[in-house]
Amino acid sequence: LREWLSKNQDRSPTREEVRQLSRRLGLGTLRIRSFINACRETYLRGELTEDKLQHIREWIDEHWSNQTESEQSLTVPTTQKLRQLSKDVSLSPRQVQRLVNRVLNPPGKLTQENQQIIQQYFEENHPNMHLKHDIDGLRKETGLNATQITNMIHRLKYDEQARIRKLTPELREIVLEWVENHPSGFVSEALEEDGARNQNEVDILVEMTGHALSRSQLHNLLWRLRKDKPQEMTQTKKNQTRQWLQEHDWRRPNKQELSELCDSIGLSRSQMRGLVHRLSLRRKND
Repeated sequence: LREWLSKNQDRSPTREEVRQLSRRLGLGTLRIRSFINACRETYLRGELTEDKLQHIREWIDEHWSNQTESEQSLTVPTTQKLRQLSKDVSLSPRQVQRLVNRVLNPPGKLTQENQQIIQQYFEENHPNMHLKHDIDGLRKETGLNATQITNMIHRLKYDEQARIRKLTPELREIVLEWVENHPSGFVSEALEEDGARNQNEVDILVEMTGHALSRSQLHNLLWRLRKDKPQEMTQTKKNQTRQWLQEHDWRRPNKQELSELCDSIGLSRSQMRGLVHRLSLRRKND
């Protein structure tokens, strides 16, 4: 439908064209009209000129500048006002909304001093910060708008998480040593004899790695090191897998059969799944 709009200069379709689109796409005429109207209203971008921007500035001066703070909150462009502004300046409502926000909250100059202020706020308040309550004070202190401050905080959060959760060679070595000393996943022989897997294994590793890795990371790493470690792929192993598939009418092995195949042939689960897929595909093509 967007392609149709593009080819027809973003005009509304005629009644006959709606029927043709309906038959072609298998959609009702009402859904066709609703989508095209929404698309033209929301996504259709007009050409931004200085005259249009000036018109929006004048609208803001007329409806906003001379009002109190409580009155201004009632003058924020509603859907109806956005539509009217869009028609006046021949821009999409989304474009108008962004321009209004830009005029009302112009971006400030980003300096090293501003960055240090945001960095200090983040370090002092993370992870229990209340940005919604503090953002007005930060705006006054830095001269930046809310969008700039929010984006900077999000980047700092992402950097912090990436730093804390990064799997380094040193951390991997700690987990690998644990796996070598506890190949079955039990902390002690007594637990192993009881047949009860140790539920605190990940908790122990969280402490051993200094809380540098999440529980999910440790679970996945333990599984890869124990269960899915790649093994040497030989022609004999390929032939054994092919023989199993032939004996079972070329169906894929279930979970238990896959585990038994991996143990008997000597491949990891990922290797076995890939080999079964390739052999089945090759047989289908032949």
